Amino acid sequence: MPSYDYSGAAQTNLLTVFRSSLTHKRDIFTEHHHTAFEITMVLSGSGIYSTKTGDFSFEKDDIFFFSTDEFHWIKHLNSNAEFLNIHFEPRFIWSENFGFSNKELIKIFFSRKKKPLNKIPCNENSALVIRNLIFNIENEIALKKQEYETMLKVHIVNILVEIMRYCEGQLSEHDVSYSTQSLKYMEDALNYIDEHIESELTLETLSDVAHMSKTYFCCQFRKLNGISPWEYITIKRIERAILYIESTNLTRLEIATKCGYNNTANFYHAFKRVTGKTPGDYKKLSTDILPKRSQ
Repeated sequence: MPSYDYSGAAQTNLLTVFRSSLTHKRDIFTEHHHTAFEITMVLSGSGIYSTKTGDFSFEKDDIFFFSTDEFHWIKHLNSNAEFLNIHFEPRFIWSENFGFSNKELIKIFFSRKKKPLNKIPCNENSALVIRNLIFNIENEIALKKQEYETMLKVHIVNILVEIMRYCEGQLSEHDVSYSTQSLKYMEDALNYIDEHIESELTLETLSDVAHMSKTYFCCQFRKLNGISPWEYITIKRIERAILYIESTNLTRLEIATKCGYNNTANFYHAFKRVTGKTPGDYKKLSTDILPKRSQ
């Protein structure tokens, strides 16, 4: 199944669905985090999934979910493993530009009282419900029937509702009292970042785009996206750098420049902070043990 990208007005990937595989070669410590929420289903294999707050054994049909900026990685494999991954930006849920807004559902990722809380075991009924919904998403992408993009969001929302029910009593309150206008302005700011990621970005510019004061903008940005504007920008720049590393022969300086950095020192520092690796180490890993996406 090819990866599928749900693109918004700014042509930025808001929903990506793909299968990935890991070969049982050796222990794998490739921690990563991103600006998207992640829901992952284990299709085959077993091992240990790790976060900064704990380890989780995994086996076929287990479900995992991770928030924005939440480090996670495969710590150990008992055998070859395959996963079905869904990544979607928080605004795919809270924006009203994608059929309907369900901003209250972001509390699943931002308001967990009990940590670590990242796994729904395969023997839970919720895992069965979510597995079926994930396969429905794959079918919608494969068949592309009328209004299939709307159905993608319907299935994602149903998955989040099921996770919320599974986590009942373990979620704290999360302020979701945002006006339609403020959500639109925040989305304008996010689109601006994505369209100018290679350029110098300032808090003044972003807060002006969002029609907010700098302090209020930073506060609202974190509430809606789980990370600060600068964390978002850094991760987005490194995600772009990874694409260049994996698909081009550009020099490190050329990649740094294309990703908004004016020198390699700042680029290397940001890259290691996001991926835990240097660009050179990542290049080697990308041809060795990093998860491979199905094409």
